[in-house]
Amino acid sequence: MPRKTLFPVMRWAVPSFVIPDTVAGNVRFLRDRVPEVALCFFETGGCLAYTDADLPAIGETADLRFHVHLPTDLAWESGEDPGQAAAAAFRNAFSVFSLAAYLKPRLAILHPPAADGVRASDLLAAFLENWQSVSDVPLCLENTPESPLTDLDQKLFGPGGYRLCLDAGHLMGYHQEKLLDLPILQSTSIIHWSAPCGGDRHHPLTELTQTERETAREILRRTSEECTQLIEVFSWQGIEASLPVLRALWEDVHGTAV
Repeated sequence: MPRKTLFPVMRWAVPSFVIPDTVAGNVRFLRDRVPEVALCFFETGGCLAYTDADLPAIGETADLRFHVHLPTDLAWESGEDPGQAAAAAFRNAFSVFSLAAYLKPRLAILHPPAADGVRASDLLAAFLENWQSVSDVPLCLENTPESPLTDLDQKLFGPGGYRLCLDAGHLMGYHQEKLLDLPILQSTSIIHWSAPCGGDRHHPLTELTQTERETAREILRRTSEECTQLIEVFSWQGIEASLPVLRALWEDVHGTAV
């Protein structure tokens, strides 16, 4: 009689750009290879110019899950009033997000504005209010090179607020380890993995240093096993090289099914 496993399953995902092709072409390539795809809608104008040929048809998605990374070029400083500026950023972000509504994305990831903590917090609070007025899809804030999230109003996070997208590459590459000691870590829903290689290079996990591997284990120890682990490497060869490394790190922390 097979022994019942007591160990959790690693939930993982990859970006929608791992081969030189459209989003649709990447999804066709990935649909029998991965469980979840992060739709990388990084550029507002480019995404809004997509046609049906650029995006996957329902019949091409098989059993894939999806989430969306919102544009990183949102115009957060379109006015002095935080409410007006956030509303403008929201309109563009939600227009892009709506392109994927038919795929039922389960969360969306947002880069915070590059502004001082008080201004950024005001903008993000207003953005969240706009978002929640039209959508119940959870929003995750990502720590970026410009914003480690540590100077934001921590009340933005938690039940009814933002979730955390913890970018491990940014944390290690820009010395944002303070995040690991903040209560917002408990709101982590997704973790981005790549080897920083001295910055933000998104190299395969085979290039992690020994110190970075121990930091990676510590991240896994301090976050929920329910988190999705996104290998944020933009080539299929890099994904294939990284997955065994990520699995080994996961098993070091959570154990191996027997």
